[in-house]
Amino acid sequence: MKPNKKITSQKVMITGTLGLMVVFYLAFMIIPIIYAFVGSFCNWNPMIGQMDFVGLENYKTMLGSTAFQKALVNTLVFTVVVTLFRVVLGMLLAVLIDSLGFLKSFFRTVYFLPVVASMVAISLVWVWIFEPTSGIANQILGFFGVQGLGWLKDQHLALPSIMITTIWKDVGFSMVFYLAGLSNISTSLYEAADVDGANMIQKFFKIQLPMLSSTTVLISVTGIISNLQMFDQVFMMTEKAGPNNATLTAVYMLYDEAFVNYRFGNAAVIAFVIFLITLAFSVIQMKTEKKI
Repeated sequence: MKPNKKITSQKVMITGTLGLMVVFYLAFMIIPIIYAFVGSFCNWNPMIGQMDFVGLENYKTMLGSTAFQKALVNTLVFTVVVTLFRVVLGMLLAVLIDSLGFLKSFFRTVYFLPVVASMVAISLVWVWIFEPTSGIANQILGFFGVQGLGWLKDQHLALPSIMITTIWKDVGFSMVFYLAGLSNISTSLYEAADVDGANMIQKFFKIQLPMLSSTTVLISVTGIISNLQMFDQVFMMTEKAGPNNATLTAVYMLYDEAFVNYRFGNAAVIAFVIFLITLAFSVIQMKTEKKI
């Protein structure tokens, strides 16, 4: 029996595609990770071909650094706050839009537009909004008789200002997921609740909130992973993570160590600390999803 030429060509194509994927994964994922891991134990500067083994010295230096400790705290605070508001506001917006009898598509589009916009562009817009002398934020406060704030120039308000920017940009992402989750809830549940005389708030806590639990886990974990890697906002909205390192984050410090100070060994240590934190949250996600 002669082999089918069409089937044979398909097998060759599939094998070739898989081979290219493996090569790509090795070349751009596995090998760089291994190389960076080795570099974390070295006085490493690829710009001059330097890679001298120093053992755990880089880990001792970075883990004992007050700047890195502050960067970790800022990163974790930013991640927790932004993820919390992303979940809560996204869910509330989805419930309100879903309850509308009309204009659902309009509001869904309006709130989702910032998600598809570049974070660099969004950051530049919010720098103008937070400008102390002529920014819209202080003009609105002045209208209500409140004295203008320093926002990005104030070390106590700089990080919250970046949080506001990020929440405003990302809330539409979680809203769309929650709208999809709400559309999958059976109408029979609402009809049964109506028969029992349940109001809108009771329906939310007894029907919508439990049925959206898996969506909440997904949005929370993806939000945590992305927020742990926050960099663009700090780079665009503040000068050198200022004032007084108020907006210094782990990824910004990684960038600073690698591409400003050329201490790639220290940068590799920061990268693996971020990797371990991200891995921990990923494991929590998998275990939580199994319980739901």
